[in-house]
Amino acid sequence: MRILVLADKILRRNLGDGLRVHGLVRPLAERHHFDLICFARRGETLDMDMRNLFRDVALIPAPETERSPFARRLIQSISGKDFKLSTEAMRTALSAAVDSGRYVLILEVAANTLPNLPRGALNAPLIVDSIDEPLLRELRGLRNAPWKKRPEHLYRAWRFWQYERSMLGRADLNIYVSEVDAGLYRRFFPGRLVAVVPNGVDTDYFAPRTTPPHGAYVVFEGNMNYAPNVDTARRLVKEVLPFLARRMPDVRIGLVGRDPVTEVQRLASDRVEVTGTVADVRPYLAQASVFACPMKLGSGIKNKILQAWAMARPVVATSASLGGLSALDGVNILVRDRPEAFADAVADLILNPALATAIGTAGRATAEREYSWAYRAEQFEGLLMNALGNRRATLVAINAKADGCSATVAKAG
Repeated sequence: MRILVLADKILRRNLGDGLRVHGLVRPLAERHHFDLICFARRGETLDMDMRNLFRDVALIPAPETERSPFARRLIQSISGKDFKLSTEAMRTALSAAVDSGRYVLILEVAANTLPNLPRGALNAPLIVDSIDEPLLRELRGLRNAPWKKRPEHLYRAWRFWQYERSMLGRADLNIYVSEVDAGLYRRFFPGRLVAVVPNGVDTDYFAPRTTPPHGAYVVFEGNMNYAPNVDTARRLVKEVLPFLARRMPDVRIGLVGRDPVTEVQRLASDRVEVTGTVADVRPYLAQASVFACPMKLGSGIKNKILQAWAMARPVVATSASLGGLSALDGVNILVRDRPEAFADAVADLILNPALATAIGTAGRATAEREYSWAYRAEQFEGLLMNALGNRRATLVAINAKADGCSATVAKAG
C-alpha cells in the first residue's frame, strides 16, 4: 500500500509531531510504502532516522514570514485565510502527487497543510492525524491564563474553530491522541468520523538506569518556547517551589528543554537550573528524584510523562496534564492540582524512597503494557485499512446505484 504523508515542517524523531510519526510509521514501513512531502526552511533537512522511513521525499521551501499591515491581518482573521502555511509550490506539488493516482491513502500530520490540497473530491481517502485539539488548548487558556492573555486565547480559539469547520470536514477520518481531545471535537463538529490513537514511547530507549537520584532534584522537561510548557515552568517555580522549599530547603529544580524563551530564562537562580537545548534528556530524567508536571494549559497526551514513566521515575502531575493517560492516582502517579498539595506530594516522594520506587515501577509497567509504539502502530494501521475499505465500499455503492439508474433508463427507452 502506497501512502502519501504531508507535514508543515521538517519532522524530527525526538520532537513533537516527528516523534509520533516515527513511532507509528517505523513498524509499518516494511509492509507499506510511505512518501513524504513537507515544508522545510532554509538549510533544514531530515535526519537519517526520519529519512529511512520514506521511499521518496520532497522538501518544499517554506515561505518567509512577513508582518502584514493591520488591515490585511484583520481581513485574514475574519476570513480565516492564511492561517496556515500555503504556497503555490506546495499546492502544485500536492496536486501532482494526488492526481497521479499512485497513492491509496493520504496521511496529513497535525492538520496544518490542508489548505494546499487540491479542491474538490480527492481520489484517495484523507486521514488527518490532528494529534491534539488546539481548541481545547485555547479554551483551557481562557480559564487558566492570566487575564491579560485571555483575549489572545479567545481570538485563537475563534481562528482554530474557523479552520477546523472549513478544512477538517474534508477528512475521511480525524485522529487524536486522547479521548479528551476527540470528545471536544465531536461536540463542536458532530457527525464527523473521529478516532483515538494515543502516543507511545520507546521503552528500550527510555529505559530505567541504575544511577541513583541526584539528591532533592525535581525535573520538568519540554520544549521551552511552547506556551503551555512556559506556563508550566513558571507555575513550578513561582507557585509550587515556595511551598516545596519550606519542607525541603535543599531542593533544586531542573527546567530541561530546547529554546527557552526569556520568561523561562529569567526563572534561573541558585535553586533553579535552566538547561537550554540538551543532546539527550535521559541523564536529567535519570537524576531526577521526581518528575513534576504542574500543567494547566495545553492538550493531547504528554510525551514527557510517558518518557518519565518509561524510565521508572515517580511523577507528580495535575489532572490537566493527563489527557486520557492510564493514570491511577496513588498507583503509577500522584495527581494534585493545588500548588501546596502538589508540593507536598513531591516532598513525600523524595522523603519516602519506597513510595517513590513503587510509583516509578508502576509507571514503567504501564508504559510497557499500554504504550509501546508497536501496539499503537497496529491500532493505527487498522484505522487506515478501515478508511480505505469504507472509501471503496462507498464507490461500489455509488457505481451500483449508477448502474441501476442506467438499466432503468435503458428499460424505459
